[in-house]
Amino acid sequence: MLEIGCGRGVAANLIGAHLTTGSVTAIDRSEAAIAAASLINEQAAAEGRVTILKLSFEELALVRGQFDRVVAVNVNRFWQAAADDRSVWRSILRVGARMVLVFETPPGTSAVRERVGGTRYLEANGFSDIRLAQPTPEGRLVGLVATWRGAAGGI
Repeated sequence: MLEIGCGRGVAANLIGAHLTTGSVTAIDRSEAAIAAASLINEQAAAEGRVTILKLSFEELALVRGQFDRVVAVNVNRFWQAAADDRSVWRSILRVGARMVLVFETPPGTSAVRERVGGTRYLEANGFSDIRLAQPTPEGRLVGLVATWRGAAGGI
């Protein structure tokens, strides 16, 4: 599993604690975030369940992993613009990989922008079967789930 924009490493730690097979590779471009994530995941890293790397999204091709799961929480890259990131995805994802994007909007704002932007990004980059996960009652938390089709999806 790949976590993009891991911040302090909380999600990687929670996921890593429940793994019986596989591992989590968590990346962030912030030195401070990586330091915090490394600290909270020290034991999981020693056990081989979690790897923390200081990388930007563009540097992901260096990982050369074949991930079948990706999660990103509050990573604005995925809803601000429909960037063409297909070459990065092609280098790191297995066909059929599942992507989960989660966004939390500020109080008093609508999550429509994030939902529409995230959907556009996913469609433009070879993801399909995009669906909206169950939103929170107040509507501030949006989750999009999609499947990456790779070359089979026509990219």
